[in-house]
Amino acid sequence: MIPVYRIRDGIKTIQKNQKIFEQCFEILKNNEGIEIFAEGEHHLERRILPFKKGFARIILGTLQKYPHLEIQIIPIGFNYDSHLNFPSSVSMYYGKSILANNFITPDHPDTKFTDLLNEVSSSLKKLTLHVEDATNYDKIIKKLEILGVDYLNPFQANELVKNIEKTTAELTAKKKIINWFTPIHIIAKLNSIVPLLIWKYLKSTIKDIIFLNTYRFALIITLFPIFYLIQTAIVYYFFNLKYALIYLGTCVILGFISTKTMTVS
Repeated sequence: MIPVYRIRDGIKTIQKNQKIFEQCFEILKNNEGIEIFAEGEHHLERRILPFKKGFARIILGTLQKYPHLEIQIIPIGFNYDSHLNFPSSVSMYYGKSILANNFITPDHPDTKFTDLLNEVSSSLKKLTLHVEDATNYDKIIKKLEILGVDYLNPFQANELVKNIEKTTAELTAKKKIINWFTPIHIIAKLNSIVPLLIWKYLKSTIKDIIFLNTYRFALIITLFPIFYLIQTAIVYYFFNLKYALIYLGTCVILGFISTKTMTVS
């Protein structure tokens, strides 16, 4: 994890980026990799935003310091079936490597990095769903879902977008699917009432909706296990070790089934 300082973090912090860039130069010089989210922003839309120039500047600086170094860029597309629901699935698609040296001339560089940014952006738009039409974005997404789009398959999803105007899918609501595990979900919720109430309060304080799953995951691996252990200790106190272990095992089974079968928005 390497920090990057932005103008929004304070104009004076920008100077710290030079030290970060120097660190990246050495990482690349040692034939190691750096993962960078080139958009420099987080969002919920299924599209590739215009890139920031940070990664290109790192490449330029590295080649100016080590001109004989070969730097490859590996585009990776992340595809989520749902951004906010839990649980959700993700697929990763790796694109063909791009030789950065072909796009950057260390002695007389194009500081806009137009060709390089376009090349990488074009590659990523094939590896994840990219809806270019911002004006009709919501309408396109709704139509894709009616058509049964598989968000985990960017090639199929992008093909649907490409032919979206030719489709005649009616914009009707989806039929609700019966979840036969609902009784188990109810039992799991009753057994977790205290941490769920705490989550309900914390959820209302989260200003950036994108971080919902981050907080949710943190609570799942901390608060919930601690609460179950406390309840297990109470069962042990009033009964015996056998019943305490049975209760703890039941908590694990209920949690596993709920995690795999319950959709939480």
